[in-house]
Amino acid sequence: AHPGFDEQGLMACYFLREDKSTLLSPGYDGPTITLDPTAPMMRDREQVVWDSFLKAYNDFAITHGGQCTFNQTKHLTSDQVEKAFGERWQTFKELRSSLDPENRFLSMYFASLFGELDSKGEVP
Repeated sequence: AHPGFDEQGLMACYFLREDKSTLLSPGYDGPTITLDPTAPMMRDREQVVWDSFLKAYNDFAITHGGQCTFNQTKHLTSDQVEKAFGERWQTFKELRSSLDPENRFLSMYFASLFGELDSKGEVP
């Protein structure tokens, strides 16, 4: 339990149909159900606790076969994404690199997930 919010009542759940048209779709391998933490109203100091919960939740979900939805969390790691999507993540990285060789559309967030930040922590 985390002080300041009740994590048991903070989940949004929805059904996704199979979707093979998008490499990173959570429904790529068939119909699926999502279970997404929903941010409670909180004071700034509680944000640290919420972020800690999200990091632990991502680890738990992916360790147990879950897949991440990039629009639902800012706390993914490259290892988590690699584990969640495997070959599809590699294919996506290769496609992105070939279609944007100058990194014009590469955000810091995705650069960190791709392992493409330079020694200064910047997009090359």
